[in-house]
Amino acid sequence: MSTNKRMIFHLPDFIDFNNPISGSQVRPLKLINAFKEIGYNVDVVCGYGNERKQKIKKVKQKIKNGVIYDFVYSESSTTPTLLTEKCHLPIFPFLDFSFLFFCKRNKLKIALFYRDIYWNFDFFKKNIYFIKYLYLRFFYLLDLRIYNRIVDVLFLPSLRMKDFIPYKFDITIDELPPGVDKIEDKHLIKNKNLNKLQLIYVGDISELYRIDLLMKSISCDYKLNVCCRKVDWDKNFDYYRTFLNSNIRILHYSGEMLKEIYLTNDIACLFIEPSLYRSFSVPVKFFEYLSFELPVIGVKGNTIADFIDKYNVGWTINYSENELNDLLLYLKCNPDAIKEKVDNIKRIMHKITWHQRALRVKNLLLN
Repeated sequence: MSTNKRMIFHLPDFIDFNNPISGSQVRPLKLINAFKEIGYNVDVVCGYGNERKQKIKKVKQKIKNGVIYDFVYSESSTTPTLLTEKCHLPIFPFLDFSFLFFCKRNKLKIALFYRDIYWNFDFFKKNIYFIKYLYLRFFYLLDLRIYNRIVDVLFLPSLRMKDFIPYKFDITIDELPPGVDKIEDKHLIKNKNLNKLQLIYVGDISELYRIDLLMKSISCDYKLNVCCRKVDWDKNFDYYRTFLNSNIRILHYSGEMLKEIYLTNDIACLFIEPSLYRSFSVPVKFFEYLSFELPVIGVKGNTIADFIDKYNVGWTINYSENELNDLLLYLKCNPDAIKEKVDNIKRIMHKITWHQRALRVKNLLLN
């Protein structure tokens, strides 16, 4: 698309454009493409410090030469802005924030997506040395104070997260969850064996994301595909080994191989042990499930459950083995109940694309 409209996409960290392996890598790439879809030339400022320094220099020169940008969209890293080098030392202490201040002085509206607040929870504090915790916390809080001075709109994964941020902002706060992709040929490969439901879980399986109750519920009437990183499985194998049976497959797929697995499943699962931290989280994988028209089983009392219930795209139950067993039995005997949820997903798909997320950023900043 030929266009004269320009925007700046800023991320103070390295992105592997060829092989994004986590939600924090996938999300920026999806949004960069979405901003292009809505008609923008996107100048991307990302990478490690030296690379960002060169890109910032070029963008600043363009602005000085009269090039007009509509706005800046930035995303935080999962580490503090000043510590995103491999050594986690503030080698480029003024690079990113001085650039954003420069943009603000040049009348550019700035939105920033604040990715996570895990550092404000006890599990983070318990897993590192106290002096390191104080060191990191200082820089996390510094980020928040500076955001309040330079950002026009602060986006969060969900508005529930706002209550856990240890800072009172004077700026607009809104939510910007992930989006869905347009997947072609979803209908070509679907599970034909209605007597054996195919379920899938993709993601972390560590202490914060336990799926043992899900595994316990898998009998001869169901198949469960668990897709996770091999390093995570090796680390957690001893915990899960007693729950394994012949109807549970452990996979380490990504890319096209993962897509093929999605296409053979009936239902996706986010049936994870509840925690306060996950009550506000919005995993990219949830919207990836919806992209493949997979209804989702979730646990009541969190942002994902609210979405499932609002749009009727799955089922929410308490974190109970009995309730899960009852639900799976019901779905096995009532395949039309699954089809109903799939139809609901199809109806809302156009409202929750990455394209729509990019439009939301633009409209909030420019209107």
